[in-house]
Amino acid sequence: MLKQVFKFQGSSGEMLAASLERPHSDVRGYIIFVHCFDTEKQGQVISGIARSFVRAGVGVVCLSAAIIEKTEDILRAVTAMTEMGMQPFMLAGHSLAVGTVLDAAAISDEVIKAVSLLYLPVDTDHALRQDILTHLKEVPQPVLILDEPDADGVASVTQDSTQVRSFIALDNVDYRFSDHADVDYVAGIMSVWGQRYLPEAAILPAETGVPGVSAAETGMGPFQLEMQSGKHYFLADEPLSFGGNDTGPAPYDFLAAGLAACTVMTLRMYATQKEHNLYRASAFVACKKKPDGSGHIFERTIALEGELDDAQRARFIDIADLCPVHKTLANGAEIVTSLKE
Repeated sequence: MLKQVFKFQGSSGEMLAASLERPHSDVRGYIIFVHCFDTEKQGQVISGIARSFVRAGVGVVCLSAAIIEKTEDILRAVTAMTEMGMQPFMLAGHSLAVGTVLDAAAISDEVIKAVSLLYLPVDTDHALRQDILTHLKEVPQPVLILDEPDADGVASVTQDSTQVRSFIALDNVDYRFSDHADVDYVAGIMSVWGQRYLPEAAILPAETGVPGVSAAETGMGPFQLEMQSGKHYFLADEPLSFGGNDTGPAPYDFLAAGLAACTVMTLRMYATQKEHNLYRASAFVACKKKPDGSGHIFERTIALEGELDDAQRARFIDIADLCPVHKTLANGAEIVTSLKE
């Protein structure tokens, strides 16, 4: 995931700055997320939501509501992005930014195709919320609303509006997002829903053409990493017992996974070449430390399903030792490290 600063001229003439996060590879589309998160910890929520879209090939401009003076500022962001070849297809608003986002969406309906709202604002006299609920019925785009199960007035909007209105009740979700799992849950919903409104010409994420895997800290816990291999995104972490949040495999799990995957693929290629009746192959690999502490052992168990005789099964065990990852682990590899400028 690439992160950079996106600057544009605001309605007052001053340059406004937002965070732009996008995939390394081709981008399918862009969204603008106007939020009210202002603390360092809440910044992790912004990154979590952006990361979910980036995994789907969508770039995200994260704009703080604190620097937005009026609807015109969001419209200027839309224009600036469009002029740079990053025309957004969706606006997302959070809390007190919801009203401004709805205003901007209504004005730019030829460009903005969908709107996503996270927690409508709550005020003591209900005037602000009532105004937003009324506006929600009139906005021409499809709207996704994520709010508390008993959110006042939301149910009536979804029933009375002639436009598409989707309401998802965030049951047992802390609005402060103190639990990392809540961030992933909400971000996943917003991302999956929003992708339905991508431009028809949007290309699918393509391979970068650069071999290798990148790992970058997400800020969600002490060890969570976002991993990228070409167009594929996934998480790495440490287990709870090691101080992590257990949101993804640990480093040695990835080593074991590589050996297990390579083993099964090698067995399948051999079975196809020899026309053996192998219905299904699977492998379980566990990486353990040697009792004397001198190194590690990869314990591999292979399961073969099919009409195979004893000689064929024994040969498959020999073939497993020929898989490329097995050879690399058994023979060792040179590691060359450099510091990026």
